[in-house]
This record gives sequence, C-alpha cells and structure tokens, in this order.
Amino acid sequence: MNTITKTLFTLLTATFATACGQMSSSEVATHDIEASIVLTADGAGDTQVDVELRHARSAWSEFINLDAGDELVAQYDGRTRRLNEGEVISYVGYGGRLATDLGGTPVRIALDRPLFESAPNSRVSLPDRYRAYATRGVYDVDFDTIPIEWSNGSRDDMTVKIDGECIWDFEQTLAFDDGVFLLRPGMLDVRSSWMGEPCTLRVTLERSRFGRLDPALSSSGHIVARQVRYTSAVIEAW
Repeated sequence: MNTITKTLFTLLTATFATACGQMSSSEVATHDIEASIVLTADGAGDTQVDVELRHARSAWSEFINLDAGDELVAQYDGRTRRLNEGEVISYVGYGGRLATDLGGTPVRIALDRPLFESAPNSRVSLPDRYRAYATRGVYDVDFDTIPIEWSNGSRDDMTVKIDGECIWDFEQTLAFDDGVFLLRPGMLDVRSSWMGEPCTLRVTLERSRFGRLDPALSSSGHIVARQVRYTSAVIEAW
C-alpha cells in the first residue's frame, strides 16, 4: 500500500467512524434535535414506539444519547410510559410498548429536559385497525390480476410492499384506500434467474398517519403512526 493509498484509507476510516458517531444531549440545543418518531401496531393489541434522535445541523448527523436528566415519555389513555434506550433495533434509539392499538387513540411524546427547553407536545393518533385477507390459489404473473384485500378502507395513506425471491421489491402508495389493491400483470419486475416455478410473495400493508412534532424540535424530523399487516400471494409463470 503506497503513501497516498494509506492516507486515503486513513481519511475514509476517520470519516466513517465520525459518521457513525454519537453525542450527548447535553451538547445539543433542543432546536437542533431531529426526532424520528415511529409508532407501529401489527394487530397484536399493542403499539411499539421507536424514537431516533440525531443532530440536525451536523454534517455527520450523529445519534444523540440522552443524559443530564433528559428523558422521553409517551402518554396515552391517561397512562405514561417512559421510553428506554436499547428497546429498538437501531444503532442507538429509544423505545417502548403501549398497551393499545385502538384506532383514533391520541399519543403524545414528550422530550423532557431540565437544562434546556423541553419539547412536550409531539402528537399523533393511531390510524384505524384492519384485517388483511389471504389470497387464494396460484396466480400466473403474466396474465392474472392478484386482488390484495383488507377489511376496511380509510382516508389515511396505505402503502403496499411486496417482496420475494423471484421478484425485485415492489412498493406503491395508493391514491385512495378502499380496501383493495389490484396487482395487475406487468406491475411486478421478476428476476431473470426465476424459472417460473411457484413462488411465495410476502405482502406488507402499511396504513400511516402523520402527526405534528413539537415546534421546539428541528423541523426536519417527523412523527408517524402505522397499522401494519401481512399476507402473501403465490405466483408462477409458464
């Protein structure tokens, strides 16, 4: 390895190390905190809350660890749930489970800070619950329309995601949620390696509702609640 290559390698290593870094909340003003707040209910009767905090104005967008008495709290149905570090699957984040998934339930996420301005009013309500129906039979990907159905429509965003070993990932947000999505021939991009044998597709339905972040936080963040359901479909080709 020559000197130039060694220098570039050292710089890249330092860059990636910094980019994946963390910093303490005691170093960051509230208006520089970018909060990504996601509430997910999957039909099991409760809701998972996941929160990531990053530095909004840093070139590396470091994750923020809460310290100096800062804490995140979820309030719903007259109950309070402290969000703890390490309860989410991410580099660093905060999470917890709420004992409800009822549509229309208002949830408030508060960032309480004794030394800085607090952000107590990030709010969202859960979208309506629904059931995903199973598809029937095996569909010819070149000729058949596959009806993907669920129990009730809504005014919230509905996104259909489909993946499987025989196709490239598919995703579409519907213009109108009336409880059905018709997957027509030609909409899926099949892999060239697929020989046409029966292939099971995983179908994920996501009904989403965006809420309103506390104005004390950076405006680059978001809060969203989702009702997620799963079904499947089997395709083949001749």
